[in-house]
Amino acid sequence: MVHPIDIMDCFYVPEIKTIAEYFGIEYQRGILRNDLIDLIREEIFPDDGVNKRRIKKILRIFNKGRLQDICRYKEFTGFSKYNYDELVNFIAEEFLNIEDIEEEYQEEIEEEDAWDFYDDLFEEEYVEEQLLDQEDEIEENFVDRIKILLIGAQPQKTDDISLNYELEQLEDIIEGRPFLKLIPKYNATTVSFTKWLLRHNPHILHISAHGNKGVIIFEDLDGKPTSVQIEKIASIIEAHNKRLSKKPNSRLFGIILSSCFSYSESMKIADKVQFVIAMTKSIQVESSIDFAKGFYIALAEGNSIKDAFDMGIAHIEDGEEQNIPKLLPEDRNLSKAYVIKREE
Repeated sequence: MVHPIDIMDCFYVPEIKTIAEYFGIEYQRGILRNDLIDLIREEIFPDDGVNKRRIKKILRIFNKGRLQDICRYKEFTGFSKYNYDELVNFIAEEFLNIEDIEEEYQEEIEEEDAWDFYDDLFEEEYVEEQLLDQEDEIEENFVDRIKILLIGAQPQKTDDISLNYELEQLEDIIEGRPFLKLIPKYNATTVSFTKWLLRHNPHILHISAHGNKGVIIFEDLDGKPTSVQIEKIASIIEAHNKRLSKKPNSRLFGIILSSCFSYSESMKIADKVQFVIAMTKSIQVESSIDFAKGFYIALAEGNSIKDAFDMGIAHIEDGEEQNIPKLLPEDRNLSKAYVIKREE
């Protein structure tokens, strides 16, 4: 029988980090790949027992295309005929060579119930019923460390936007900076987007994905492109911040939409948070990384949002692309607004 953690051999280091983040496993930056795998094994399979439910949870972090890559890598046969759920079960059985385990772990059942609750939160009617009575005004507060939730989506049959490369570059920027924490997440779907937002309570949401006028391109469960209206994202963010109205240091301060043509509808989000940075047209990955480098470093050093934005623009080497990112809302004095305010 294959040891359940052997499935980790199929994943790249950024994906292994994503698995660790998903299960809330803390690790030190610079940890060796095998040491990180050992940490995951100790947390997920503490008794070295075979737990198919946990294996399937690992697989469900990734889209159908990535799971098919695993099948090819392990030389499994007959997988092309399966839909997403069947493929998850097929891979788990191939690795574990066991029958389905009965639902005997109460802790995991309770965890599943919690995720069902978050799925319900995605429905607008539920959000309105549960959250609209929280009318307290958000106070002017600052944070000690900026949490950046980086959400990526790279569906099948879309142009390569080098998400892994962009993620690696952002990690390099943030490494060693105690006032910044990056939380990377891959293969964003509409439901996983809501889960991650509620689970991590980021101060900045950075969406790296394809886009078109008024929509962001996420993934469905089969890894295919699915359009999400920016207006829908705005309603989720509004509900999220209302939920945190009494915890202002945990609220979402701002959003970076590193997606082409995200500017046209971004005002629908701009009145839900302190600031939004959006793109007026297509922007190269290198320019997006250049901007993020200048922006995040300046923000973490206690500069205002406007000054950090200007520093990000200054870092873009391609002069023709310096006019693509825009800071919103334009009628707000963001030169007096901060996320971190460092003492002189």
